[in-house]
Amino acid sequence: MAWSTSASSARHFSSGGLSSGRGPAPKQRNNWGALLYLALADIVMTMLSGFLTFCDRPVYPYYVNHPNPFGVPVLTDQVLGAVIMWVLVPSRSWCLPW
Repeated sequence: MAWSTSASSARHFSSGGLSSGRGPAPKQRNNWGALLYLALADIVMTMLSGFLTFCDRPVYPYYVNHPNPFGVPVLTDQVLGAVIMWVLVPSRSWCLPW
């Protein structure tokens, strides 16, 4: 253990002196692309979830023909899923890039 530490120190001093070994600080990136992406995705998600929330019939026929494991009516399940997608997901996604 002591030999590897002294070899590392010798390599450090021979390669550039007392520097920390780090390069220049990374250039600060702006997040305009991420902000535009989130805004556009939020618009699409809002339109879809608004449609699913206020639709008076089940949109996906698969769920009408197959049993629901939780026993929730199909239209209620659709509305609950749309409200979760409308309220919770955009508020969480706006915090991701920062």
